[in-house]
Amino acid sequence: LVAGPPDDQALRRWLGRSRDIAGDLRRSVALVEQGEESLSFNPRPGAAAADLARLREARLALEHSTVQTRGIARSLMDLDARRLTSPDTGAAATITDGLRSLGELLLHAAGSVSAFGRLQEAPGSAPDREHAQAAHAASERAQRSASDRLRQVSILPGNRDRLLSSLLVDAIRLVEEVDPLGPHAAA
Repeated sequence: LVAGPPDDQALRRWLGRSRDIAGDLRRSVALVEQGEESLSFNPRPGAAAADLARLREARLALEHSTVQTRGIARSLMDLDARRLTSPDTGAAATITDGLRSLGELLLHAAGSVSAFGRLQEAPGSAPDREHAQAAHAASERAQRSASDRLRQVSILPGNRDRLLSSLLVDAIRLVEEVDPLGPHAAA
């Protein structure tokens, strides 16, 4: 969206990747459940219990992020940005600015998810935590910008304005899921 609307092939790749991640997620759920079961038979769980709780939170954040990502990919497929153009030059520029800011938000959201993932690999890493917090702050700035710009887009044919709003909400939820100080901070 930053450089222009994604083509159908790119959207299908994103959706396919989201399905792959959902498969990885199902396997991680099975592993965490297996660990919980094993831990229940351990008379002295020690640090393993804390590690397992952290992994459970990380898995939950990944699960929620996967759902948001699939929703974003489907909305982008439904959007068909090529049909958003308007003969009114001012309206077309407003729509283009809105799409560009939404694309920037999605790029920052991807950075936040990536930083959260690195933090899971090394939970005690101060540089990774700082990077995750910086990525989250950049995502929040992009959220405000996208929200301001999309607010200027008037009603579009085929409820496409609602799709833009839905994309914004899904991107915001995605960023909230991987906020290092948010709902899954224990991860």
